[in-house]
Amino acid sequence: MIPALDTIHRRLLKTFCALELKISVSEMTNERLVNAIAQILSSTMNDQVPNVHNIMSQHLSMDLKQKDVKARILNYFDRFDELIEEYGLSIALDGNDKLKCRLLTDNLRPASLKEQVQLYQDLDPTVKINLPRLFDVIKAEALKNQQCFDLYHSSKDRTTTKPGAKMNSSTNKKTQSGDRSQSSRDHRSNEQSAPQKRADSPAQGCLHCKGQHWLNDCPTASDEQKKLALRAFMDKRRGGESSAMKRILHIEEELETKHVAFNGVVVMPYHPDNGTKYNIIPRHIVQEILEVAPTAKISQLENPIDGKAVGGAIIRCRESIQLDLELLTPAGKVRIRNVTCIITETEEDEFLLGRMTLTAMGIDVEEQLAALANKEVVDFDPFESAIPIDFDPPDKRQIFTRLCELVNEAIDNGFPVEKKRALFDVVTRYDIWRLSIGNDPPSKIEPFEIRFKEGTVPIRCKPRTYAPAERDWMKGFNESLVALGWVYRNEASRWASPARPVKKPGKSRGLRQAVDFRRPNAMIVPLAGSMPSLSTRFHHAKNKTHKQTVDFLKSFWQMALAQVSQESQSYMTEDGIFTPTRLQQGSVDSSIHFQQSVEKIMRRADLLYNHVLAWVDDLLIYADTIDEFLVVLDRVYGTLAEYGLFLGLDKICLYTTNAKWCGRVITPTGVMYDPEKIQSLVEIPEPRTAAELQQFLCASGWMRNSLVDFARVAAPLHERLQMELIGTKRTKRVAARITITLSDVERDSFAQVKQLLTNSATLVTPDDNDELILMTDASDQGWSIILTVVTNWDPSINITEQHHQLVHCMSGTFKGASQHWSVSEKEAFPIIKAATDLDYLLIDFACTLTIGT
Repeated sequence: MIPALDTIHRRLLKTFCALELKISVSEMTNERLVNAIAQILSSTMNDQVPNVHNIMSQHLSMDLKQKDVKARILNYFDRFDELIEEYGLSIALDGNDKLKCRLLTDNLRPASLKEQVQLYQDLDPTVKINLPRLFDVIKAEALKNQQCFDLYHSSKDRTTTKPGAKMNSSTNKKTQSGDRSQSSRDHRSNEQSAPQKRADSPAQGCLHCKGQHWLNDCPTASDEQKKLALRAFMDKRRGGESSAMKRILHIEEELETKHVAFNGVVVMPYHPDNGTKYNIIPRHIVQEILEVAPTAKISQLENPIDGKAVGGAIIRCRESIQLDLELLTPAGKVRIRNVTCIITETEEDEFLLGRMTLTAMGIDVEEQLAALANKEVVDFDPFESAIPIDFDPPDKRQIFTRLCELVNEAIDNGFPVEKKRALFDVVTRYDIWRLSIGNDPPSKIEPFEIRFKEGTVPIRCKPRTYAPAERDWMKGFNESLVALGWVYRNEASRWASPARPVKKPGKSRGLRQAVDFRRPNAMIVPLAGSMPSLSTRFHHAKNKTHKQTVDFLKSFWQMALAQVSQESQSYMTEDGIFTPTRLQQGSVDSSIHFQQSVEKIMRRADLLYNHVLAWVDDLLIYADTIDEFLVVLDRVYGTLAEYGLFLGLDKICLYTTNAKWCGRVITPTGVMYDPEKIQSLVEIPEPRTAAELQQFLCASGWMRNSLVDFARVAAPLHERLQMELIGTKRTKRVAARITITLSDVERDSFAQVKQLLTNSATLVTPDDNDELILMTDASDQGWSIILTVVTNWDPSINITEQHHQLVHCMSGTFKGASQHWSVSEKEAFPIIKAATDLDYLLIDFACTLTIGT
């Protein structure tokens, strides 16, 4: 090994020893020199506090030209260490992994990779302080980005066709024969398979030597000279008169409203022009695009297109270019890929978005105006567009933050920490989450058509009056629906049902709009389907440990309404008549249609009852193991994304073992009613009106299959309610005007019902090897049924000493003619009742049934 002393020039060594170390050259040793050099390298340059952020932002960058992603990331970290040594930052950064992670993250490119890593750091704070962990995350996200990039370009190559073949002539006629079409296809295939080569040269010549070649191909320019030449060219262009109208979109810049980015690099204002058939782009903008995105290619049109400029001059266009457009509208971004643009020899400073592209996006002004003139509304189908359009929700960041919170809540609920990343990947893989209603298109489920009885004639309600506050709220609410396209004003409608604001339950006391569809509902031929019985469905979730509960956001509004059925759902306010384009709550078939649609798509995916239970807009997802749970979530979310359905982020639990769903708590061993709902009933004060008593009895009666002897205990309250409502319409509004005072017997009954609610039992579902016990009893006043299960039946032990678990209980009182039945008839009645109503539990030949009376 060569000593360090022999590698340094003797004069430099002498000067260094005499001035810096104050020693002679003869006193210098190899070890002493190495230590001195190490001390210099470990100190900061010029003994100043370094601005590490500026240093890294100027000199640290990722070489995106390096195709090997893993090598690219490794070189990025190596360059970071090199800069630390070069600028003497060892002392400043030694041991400060948090600052190192921040510097590495802040200088990541492209911006999408940086954003993904930052979002992941919000989810997992260890990535902010651990360099090896950060390296793994950056490498994993970079691989995903590269895969998406490669997939996009491969699909782009497959779908790219000769633009001229797509363009119609001015007469809009297609005259190509089948042979010519086949020849064109073969020609395009040969063009796609051949490698792309830039045979042309830039009009202004090389930016460095002015030769007839591109700057990147310059044989005399170094990499640094190429960078300086390109920077000087860009600065010169930005300083020109047109810099305010068009410019290069840099990595961290955002689009301005009503601007378009071509291939993500060149920006200019755009104008949607329904009078122009094609998309029009000026030649000088095309030249700018080619300078920074040379892969874009100009094609010759098979048939030149003549256009008329302002003033009447005829402009002949012979060339076109295919570009990816990113439009920033006031509502958000719209991305359109592989759009053909006609090149014009003009100096315009606006990009004209033509009628063909607008129509493909579902915007046809002429058709809408014609429909308005005919007092009709055209049902546009956004799914027929041949151009892929992406909508970015304006609250994307808030959605991601909420998902991060839910993942952390899942960990708190017992989800394995080591599977946290997998859960996060699943919930962020599909665009199915929304915080609030937006301008998303309707679901891809077939629009619902309402069928009316023969001879049905339109009905029209009388105008209603509203309080000023209600009128203002309804006006704002319906204007927002019009802006979203969910309803439209329809003064020519022959149908109109009354709309009225209703106070929401709970502490918020906000308003919601309800429509009284009773008269139209009476004329509708209802669907033959019915809602499923949850009592017969809960056994599918038995012994399932891992669960999730989600609900659809504004469920009915996500379903499209067939055009022929829209007018019949019109409603009237003081502000006019509105016709909805989406399914309406309150219509006789709305709930059934939504339930059947969700069940249909889940059944097609082989998920219904195997891993999913559905009740209108609520879903219960379950699985046996964590790995299966993650696979099931991916399948469910993928199915919802396929049909364009969205889930809300308020009433959701990403992971639990005891799921609250439809007013019940589903555990691995059984089902019980929600303790919070039970507690709210227990805390209800003594009723002072018939409506309050009616509400209490209805709510507690909903849980009666877990309340033993409920009918006998609540009989005094039922009798009092029946007495108060004799001769009335028995509606809630009428009952609210009837004041009552409970007697001592009724107060005692009220307290006993609350005690039954407190002692509500957990219901279980019997297995094939269980012993079913059916016990019935009757008296002069009433009857009762109790169905239990004994898992470990012991024939040697008395039935009363066996370990029973409640499956179902029923009770009732004898009224009318049944009061005069004989004793044997009253004793037989509960047995017959059980065989009739509980047959879905009793008819199980794998179980053993024991009947006791």
